[in-house]
Amino acid sequence: MQLSVIVPITGPPSRINNLLSWLSEVNKFNGEVILVHDVSDSDTVKLLAKTQSKIGNSFNLKIIEGKFGSPGAARNAGKRIAESTWVAFWDCDDIPNVKNVDQLLESSAGDELDFLCGSFDVVDVSSQKSVTQHINSGNPTTDLKQIALNPGIWRFVFKRTSIESVFFLEISMAEDQDFLMDFNLTKRSGRYSHLITYSYYRGEQGQLTSTKSAFSDLEISIKYLKRCRRNRERNIYLETIYLRQIITGILRGSVRVKIFCSQMFIKMLFSLGNRTTFDAFSLVFSSSKRKLVSNA
Repeated sequence: MQLSVIVPITGPPSRINNLLSWLSEVNKFNGEVILVHDVSDSDTVKLLAKTQSKIGNSFNLKIIEGKFGSPGAARNAGKRIAESTWVAFWDCDDIPNVKNVDQLLESSAGDELDFLCGSFDVVDVSSQKSVTQHINSGNPTTDLKQIALNPGIWRFVFKRTSIESVFFLEISMAEDQDFLMDFNLTKRSGRYSHLITYSYYRGEQGQLTSTKSAFSDLEISIKYLKRCRRNRERNIYLETIYLRQIITGILRGSVRVKIFCSQMFIKMLFSLGNRTTFDAFSLVFSSSKRKLVSNA
């Protein structure tokens, strides 16, 4: 098989409408789709069982159900049983471009690569307006900076053998960013593509990024990245992700998280003499400025 797709499922049945949509439209799929359901209601259980009976004969559809507690734990469970050459981690409320993913895989056949990374659309649920985030600048450093600003795990396809020893933190926020940190993009061989391989839907009801309780896990992620900064050579991905998580905690976290992140932010200010840290500040704040201008 060519591709194993792992999709963690949490929340009510309404969260999986996009998932059911693209599953029903896939006529040919050279691989397997592994749905990992963190069971919280019987309605979703029934809907997934109906889906499997309806389209399970079209391609290899597996459903794992249990109490996983977080997307990180669910993804790890799916990863353990994945059998294909390549592995992707998609979300249940988004829509991948399966045809373009296939094209990207076919164009890379025979190449010794650890990962592939596509471009993507960001779709605002309320307005249905979309913005395309392109990659493949031809400059690996520029591409890595773009990933640091938009580090969704869903834009990647990984060679399964390259992630055998890499696992997600079992938390509900930023676990994909930490996974990429452990994967260590700067030391891997990959290909960036202009092909749009995914549509990310922003503002879906029940998304963990809009759930206040999930922000307590942000402190766990930041402490993990803090250890990485201490034990590894700093790079633009690590510094940018670390800074962005700290700023997110200050803006959106609980009082406890805000205090913790404010302390980390002050410590980073004292590290501005480090060129990589300075570049991360420049990258994050110039990106924020561009967003403000475009929204004006």
